[in-house]
Amino acid sequence: MIAELVTELRVKPANLESALLELDALRVELAKLQEERSLKELEILREVANELDENGKRRFPNEELRKTEAARRGKESQEIQALDGALAELKAKISVLEARIERLKWELRSASGLLNLLAAGAQAGNQQVLEAFGLRALAPEAETQDQRGEEVAATRGSAESDLEEGVFEVLETRRSDKGVLRAWTEDEKGRKVAVFAKGGAAEALERAAGKKVKIRFRRLDKGLFAVKLA
Repeated sequence: MIAELVTELRVKPANLESALLELDALRVELAKLQEERSLKELEILREVANELDENGKRRFPNEELRKTEAARRGKESQEIQALDGALAELKAKISVLEARIERLKWELRSASGLLNLLAAGAQAGNQQVLEAFGLRALAPEAETQDQRGEEVAATRGSAESDLEEGVFEVLETRRSDKGVLRAWTEDEKGRKVAVFAKGGAAEALERAAGKKVKIRFRRLDKGLFAVKLA
């Protein structure tokens, strides 16, 4: 869903710009056709005004007669009929395009609003908002990792044969409500590693924040479980 929203925010502005340019072109064309029709009507009106009868007098001596006759001839004019057809077709295209533009604007506002909502929800740790986007808050996930660290370590026992040793810089630590400490560390190769600990090892890791320490650990599926600090 998030990928779709990001795609919309990347693609829709270009689509909207293209539609607006097309609308401008259609409106220019509409204005030209309307002007052409007005000139044709004026031409007919002049013909009517200048038309003489068999006695050399104006056939339509007053303005009301001239307008009525010009309107009649205009309805019969094939040129005006063709222009009216083109105008009707062009106005229909403009209506469809205007509706499309409004739709694009609405979709852009919606995508932007949803991403802003997601950003606010992520910052506040609002689980309901994140779940609506198919995500999970970082804090519960971290707690799940803590629980997994504790459970896996317990099932593997305390055998010394599966212990390893390494030097890590402790960047930050945090305890879950289960009493498991999670430390964000960096190993000697510059890789970020999550280290879990309980009891004395957890207290030692907390005191070592910002320092490099040697840790005896057991590997977990995701991260390491510190047995003791050397």
